[in-house]
Amino acid sequence: MFVAKARHTPTDRYNGIMIIAIKNALPPEGYAPSLATALERRHPWLAQWFATRIATVFEWPWRVHGCTPSEGLELRLAKYPSNSDLPIGAALGPYLAGVTDTNQRVWLIDMCSTVIGQDRAALVALPDLDISAEESKALWQVALPLFDDATAGFTLEPLSTGRARLDGPLPNPEKSISPMALNGQDIGDWWPTGPLWQPWRRLLNELQMTWHEHPVNEARSARGQAPINGVWLYGGGMGWQPASHSPTTWCDELTQAARDGDWHQWVESWQALQSTLLSADPAAEVILLGTDRTVSLRVAPKKWWQAVIGVGKPKPWTTWWNQS
Repeated sequence: MFVAKARHTPTDRYNGIMIIAIKNALPPEGYAPSLATALERRHPWLAQWFATRIATVFEWPWRVHGCTPSEGLELRLAKYPSNSDLPIGAALGPYLAGVTDTNQRVWLIDMCSTVIGQDRAALVALPDLDISAEESKALWQVALPLFDDATAGFTLEPLSTGRARLDGPLPNPEKSISPMALNGQDIGDWWPTGPLWQPWRRLLNELQMTWHEHPVNEARSARGQAPINGVWLYGGGMGWQPASHSPTTWCDELTQAARDGDWHQWVESWQALQSTLLSADPAAEVILLGTDRTVSLRVAPKKWWQAVIGVGKPKPWTTWWNQS
């Protein structure tokens, strides 16, 4: 197997290529070797399939890009505008809000839960909170008067369950990061500071107090669920027009087990992908998504000169799997 390594993915790489993107397919650092052994034992078909592909590894420093590899892939497929000084993740604002006006700056807020520990405050992002549409509606209803206050200067537009667009006196972003990239991480380094952010910090504090003893959170507490005790602000990019691209199949079969840290179930869950992978068009590109890198897998071309000069001879698929 040939393994290439790249620092980033050109935005035009995916033109005309059918794509299968598998979320949470790369385990955290330190788990890879033992999970490779488990996969070989439990799914020989998968190890054999990996061994027939050329792997290209793309590093994804989420702190720099401001979003997860999965979010970054979605933005690259849609050809986000790369002529900005902002991190890639800033483009999520207009993209998720469906704003194409290049004169509009778009900020989003997602409901979240902040867990305060002894030495850090960790974020629990929207997808892990299991918020119902009724809970979202009730919380936004009590929040709207705070934003309608003329002295605050903010406006709130709910978009979907747990997500809204925010307009108001916000400075141009120097940094922006999605809540999914921060999921489970310390938010200390990403908290907006400085006098220009004071109106937003004041409003956020009022929102947190309003939601603190809301019946929605009392009911969640009684069920053993995390409280919805705040929102995370992200985006900040200007509107842009997403481009059409080749069909992409997004596979979530591994997501829940990865989020739960249940690596035995994660290994088992690969079985649900057998049909998808073995029946895929040979021309398709399969992209494995992790937390800080992606791996692109494509069928190795057969060329007579490779055998002569020794290029392209098989290497264990664990060569790229165990890369950190």
